[in-house]
This record gives sequence, structure tokens and C-alpha cells, in this order.
Amino acid sequence: MIKLRWNTISTRLFVWFLLSTLFLLLILSGIFYRYSTEQMNGRFAEIARKNVSQALDNFSLLAQGYNSLSKTITTNSDIQRILTEGDTTPSLALINERTIINLLEAAFYSRNDLIAIHVIANNGKVYSHEAAVHPYAPDFLKSSWYTDIRRSQGEMIWFGMHKTTITVQDQPVISFGRLIYDLYSREPIGVLLIEASPLPILTTLNNVQTGEAGATYILTGSGSALKHELLAETGAGDSLPQGIESMLHLQEDARIVSSSSRENLIVVGRQPVLGWSIVNVTPKSSFQVQLEQANRFFIIVLGLLLLAAILLATLMSRSISAPIIRLVREMKALERGSLNTIEAVPLL
Repeated sequence: MIKLRWNTISTRLFVWFLLSTLFLLLILSGIFYRYSTEQMNGRFAEIARKNVSQALDNFSLLAQGYNSLSKTITTNSDIQRILTEGDTTPSLALINERTIINLLEAAFYSRNDLIAIHVIANNGKVYSHEAAVHPYAPDFLKSSWYTDIRRSQGEMIWFGMHKTTITVQDQPVISFGRLIYDLYSREPIGVLLIEASPLPILTTLNNVQTGEAGATYILTGSGSALKHELLAETGAGDSLPQGIESMLHLQEDARIVSSSSRENLIVVGRQPVLGWSIVNVTPKSSFQVQLEQANRFFIIVLGLLLLAAILLATLMSRSISAPIIRLVREMKALERGSLNTIEAVPLL
């Protein structure tokens, strides 16, 4: 076992060099650790914000496309004429039905995500074109969605994902519609309802996720969470975690509402046309894995630097103390009268 003699000059030099080096290493290590942690947290926060912002842009393009499609249908001159005049004879009724269905068919094939388009006259007659024939839902004129459209002022009304709207679908759909006004009298003459595939929305939500443990919430215009079992498959939630409501000062741009002071990274953004808002909640533990990997690498580097500091302190203490020790030995030999052992001592 090697014992250090603390009263020797070499040991003292070694300790001083080692402590000085360790002090500098600790200061630099603390600065680097804090900087790297802040940078990594900021990077994840910015990635989450950009994901939500991109999702809002995708929703905007989707909403604008649907809005343009609905305006094209509701302002069509033939649809306006038929819904205003009504049917007078069976033959005319057949011609009118064929005319509207041909128009709906052309609109249907203008997009590849549509499932069905329905025009409902004031008398309850339905003109439809859909990808597959489905039976009508019973008493659909008493449905909440129909009431909401009839009470509107002509703006687009967006609904959530439903399994049943006007027809009994064998797949979930996202539905939206608007009231059809007579362009001259400004009186309502019917209702337009469009049913589309939720796949574009679900794909967009998949791209929002920044971690496996995260969750994405879609809020409707009333502030309630959009609920559907398909959302759970994308990591989306159907109810907001407690305490998030107070942070929802909804704006159009995606922004970080909680990052450094809470356990979750929360990003909120709003799509004004749809009236929907996206809330992305990512637990910080989900992206601490990379931070832990960086910390392990940092500890390894710090250990190597510590070994290098010990080696450097040893070499420097020996290089300084060796000539001094040699000089002391020669002086003691000179005191004993042993002049033969005196050698030239190199100057430092």
C-alpha cells in the first residue's frame, strides 16, 4: 500500500495542481451541463411547437378546401333553382333529382377524401351522392347537427367524428355543413351536409406526437375535447388533464404555455376556420432519455478528464520537485563533506 507523505514538497505540489485542475473542471462542467440541458429542453420545446404549427397549417388547408367546396355547391345555379322552385310533376322531380345528383357527383370526385355529400331541401327531401349506398338514419331531421345548421347564419358548421349522421355509415366520418340560402331573397332553402374521411386529421395528429407518453387533444369551438375512439389510436386524448384549462388563452399561432416550471411540456394552437384548437402535452420524462444519454457521455468524459488531471498533476509535481529534491540531497552531502557526489544541478 502506497502512503503519501503530506509534508513532502512533491505531495504538496501534486495536491495543489490537482485541486486547481479539479476546480476548473467543476466550473466548466457545471456551465456545460446547464447549457446543454437548457439547449436540449429548448430544442424539444421548439420541435413540439413546430409540430403543432404544422398541424394547424394542415387543418387550415383542409378547412379552406372544404369551405370552397361547400360554397361551390350551395351557390350553384341549378341547385338554387331546384330548391327554390320545387317539384311540380313526377317527371320534373326525376329530372331535378338527376340534375342535383350529377352536380354532387362532380363535386364528390373533385376530392379523394369525401365519403358522401347530401343536400336536404326544406321539405325534407334528400339528394345524395356517396361512395357506397347506406340507409338513412331514422329521424335525422331531429338530429342535433341538423338543428345546429338550421340555426346558423350561413357559415360553415364543423362537427366532430361520428359514426352516424344522415346515413348509417359502417365507418367513422368527419362531418360539416352549412345552410343554403336563396341568393336573391336570402331565405334558407335547404341544408348541405358533407361527410369526409377522418384519415387526414388522424395522420396530422400522428405527426404532432413528440414522445410515446405524450397526448394530443382537439378542442371544439365550445372548448370541449373532441371525443372519438380513433383518436386514442393516435395517442390523442378525449379529456384534458386537470389544470390545463387555465392555460388555454387560445390564439391562432402555436405557442408554448408551459415548459420549464412544470412536469409537462404543453403547446397550444388554434385553427380559426374550423374553430378547433390543438393541445399537445408531452411529459418531460419522455424526452429525458436523450438527456440521460448525454449525461452518461458527459460523466465518462469527466472521468477521463479527471484521470488526465491526476496524471498531469503527477508529472508537473515531479518535474518541479525532482530538481529541488536533488539539490537538497547534494547540499546534505556537502554538509557531510562528501564533495565527490556534487554534480551540476540544472537551473529551472
